Amino acid sequence: LHSYDSNNELFSIVFSNGNIIDRNFQDLRHLLRNNKLEVVCGFPLKSFKHLMQSKSWTVNGNGWSPILSRSHNKSEQWINSSFKNLDIFHQNIFSDTTLSLEAQKSAKERRALEQRPRMLQQYFSSDKNISTLLILFDQYHSKVYDSNIIIIEPSCGDGRVLCQLMSHILEDERCRQEKIKCIGFDIDTEAVVNAKTNLNALSIPCSVHTADYLNISKEILFQSIEIDTNITPQQPIDKDSNSLPLFHHKIIVIGNPPYHNIFSDLENDE
Repeated sequence: LHSYDSNNELFSIVFSNGNIIDRNFQDLRHLLRNNKLEVVCGFPLKSFKHLMQSKSWTVNGNGWSPILSRSHNKSEQWINSSFKNLDIFHQNIFSDTTLSLEAQKSAKERRALEQRPRMLQQYFSSDKNISTLLILFDQYHSKVYDSNIIIIEPSCGDGRVLCQLMSHILEDERCRQEKIKCIGFDIDTEAVVNAKTNLNALSIPCSVHTADYLNISKEILFQSIEIDTNITPQQPIDKDSNSLPLFHHKIIVIGNPPYHNIFSDLENDE
């Protein structure tokens, strides 16, 4: 551990072959994350923070102070120990600036993908939850197989609920595909694309739209049903009326809606 540049917040590290690389604090933490070495190596957080609180320094040179020696020694020992514990692949990434920048970019993109569902309040249903939904569906809609029905999923995500539910319904010999209409909504365009792909792969006829189900008007919703299913209501849609237009089909709304805002609001109220 050769020096620290406080302006750019970079540590300079000298390898035994004379090569010098500049790495920031997060780069050093990634030494652990790559191989989950935190427990083994014991990251000296206080020592690194002590070194970073000082102005720029070079060991035994400009800005150096004897009070930095202990923190420097602990940090240097940790870098050496962590680097040796890495496999060759991650050693090369750490020691090569180009590979290191590419790895940082990939990690950033991966974190963005992981955080995206939470930002959109997406909590995709597990197979266990979907199985429970199918049981409840059969209990409460045992006669549905003899009916003309429209199934609406207000927050369909990637279509996993619709796929399993529609497959479950269409497996019943009492059910005729032409009697079942299916419509899904989701606010996430990417999820809608995935839902359409998954439904098409199973040859399940279903219209999926990018829309916020909670904020679309009744008029738009039922026009959607009429257009998507070629089903005409028994009476014209009146946007000024509080009553819903009557269809010859039974309308069933299913799914596992987002719940994050509800609980956040309750906590704030308390």
